[in-house]
This record gives sequence, C-alpha cells and structure tokens, in this order.
Amino acid sequence: MSGFTCKEQRELSSSLFALLASVPLALILAFSGRFLNLLHQVPHISMSAQSFVRWMIPSLFAYELQTSLMSISQNTSSLVYVISLGISAAISTIASNELGSGNPKTAKLAVFVATSTIVAEGTIRGCGRQKMGALVCLSSYYAIGIPSSILLGFVRHKGVKGLWIGNICAIFVQDLVLIIFTVLTDWAKQFIKANERMQNDGEPSNADFPDSIYLICNKQSDQSSSSISVSFE
Repeated sequence: MSGFTCKEQRELSSSLFALLASVPLALILAFSGRFLNLLHQVPHISMSAQSFVRWMIPSLFAYELQTSLMSISQNTSSLVYVISLGISAAISTIASNELGSGNPKTAKLAVFVATSTIVAEGTIRGCGRQKMGALVCLSSYYAIGIPSSILLGFVRHKGVKGLWIGNICAIFVQDLVLIIFTVLTDWAKQFIKANERMQNDGEPSNADFPDSIYLICNKQSDQSSSSISVSFE
C-alpha cells in the first residue's frame, strides 16, 4: 500500500514481477532432476543434482549473519574516510590551481597540511598523474590486498576478520607508496608541466614563469652531476 500512497506504482510493480518470477525459478531448482532428465542427461547424476540443490536451499540462511556483518563493517568504514574524502577534493583543487598560477611553494604547503591515503590520491590527481595513482591502487589491492585476504580468510581460517585484515594491508601499502611519491614530488617541474598542459589544450595561461623556477631547475641539474637526487616527475 505504501507504493500507491507515495505514487510509486512502477517500483511496486517491479517488486511484484520479481516475486512472480522467483516462484517458477524456485520450482525449477526444487525439481531440477526431472528437468535434467527431459534434457536427456544421466538420470543418476540428475537426481543427485536435485538432492544437492534441495539441501542447499536451507543453507542460504546460514550466511545471513556474515552478510549483515559485512554490511555493518562497510557502512562503519565509510564514516572513517568521509572527512578525508572532502579534504581530498579540496587539496586536489588547491594543488592544481596553485600549480597553474605559478605558486609551487603554496601547493607544496597545502599538500603537507594533512596527508593520508585519500589526500595523497587528491595530490596525484591535482598534479595530473592519474595513471601513476591508478597503478599504485591496482597494485596494492591485487598484489597485496587480495592475496592477503585469501590467505588469512580461507587458508588461516580467520573468516571475515581475515578478509578485512587483508584489505587493511592493501590500504597501508597504498598509503605508504602515495606518501613517498608526494614527498619526493618536484613541485617546480610540476608547475612547468601544468603550464605545458594548458598550452597544449589551447587554454591561455595567466601565469608567468617566475625566475625562481628556472633557478631551482638549473640548480638541480647542476647538482645532479655531483650527487644523485631522486625526484618523480
């Protein structure tokens, strides 16, 4: 009745159609052996499959607690990074604007006000290095997170706790790598590259190249012959 009172008849009809479609599907599963026999399958295997399906129907309720725990954990974890997500959007805008206006020192200061996983991702986006950020995220989750979750959750029989520990390991590795990239970022070169991108896109750049930018780049190039300096472009 709530669907009619709220003028949401389409949502109510879709739920009704889903309910009507589930009835024949349930009958097909319950009598799957007979349907398999009609398809000329092996009778013994068909009846065994029917018995297996019938015994598996009550086991669907066994995962009710685990599913609820996963939902509660996901909703709770979302509260943790909401604040960092807002800071990430702000730092991404500030870093890109300051680099485009010729203030690399201000961009560097804004970045180091607060640094976390989400904020570091915003820094990478603001510098126009989305490919590197995507590579770090994929590598941390697929190389560290998923194997750790499988090892702890299924091999070590830690269950849901093991799955979340593996996810936390991936986040820690991602956080560490992004912080290293952020610390070793050459902001003078990022300013030059930002102006080059604006010129290639056909947008006029209101920022003039300060002489200090060229002095910093020339000084680094002179020092590279005598000492090794690590910087990520």
